[in-house]
Amino acid sequence: MSDYTKNTIKEWEDLSKPRATARHNYHGGPATGPGILAKYHQYYDKATQDIKRPRVLVLGATPELRDYALKNGAQVTVLDQSTEAIEKMTSLMDSDTANEITIAGNWLDMSLDDAQFDFVWGDAISNNVYYKEHKKLFSEIKRVLKNNGYLLLRDVMFDPDEKRLTTKEAIN
Repeated sequence: MSDYTKNTIKEWEDLSKPRATARHNYHGGPATGPGILAKYHQYYDKATQDIKRPRVLVLGATPELRDYALKNGAQVTVLDQSTEAIEKMTSLMDSDTANEITIAGNWLDMSLDDAQFDFVWGDAISNNVYYKEHKKLFSEIKRVLKNNGYLLLRDVMFDPDEKRLTTKEAIN
């Protein structure tokens, strides 16, 4: 893991320390806006419409993504680098998280079985990983996704000196 990625993890751990009772005044990062959430919901619903109880992996601890999946009957697993961030974001959720699996771990070396998730999503995750480690990140995501699974992310970072890849190219 690069120093950049390690430093970013440390920054998020530090940001998780402030206490707030509502997402809109949480100082560990802004809430995902309603326009973005509407798009997330649209794509999530389309991707999971034929799956009775989808297995969903949330990269990061974003409460809005976790809430939506839980409210829609998914089996949710959360993977974030920081236990403290998971705990703080959980305290801001509306859903019962008793059946949610939370794991503090490394996105570049996920301690998860192959091909177990129908849907993987995360909000602004790639900027937390050094761009030279993106290929490893997407390789791990591909490994844990079922063959017919879906990936939904809001952002991708690129090195201006490298060839730009489509998502399909990046995960192959």
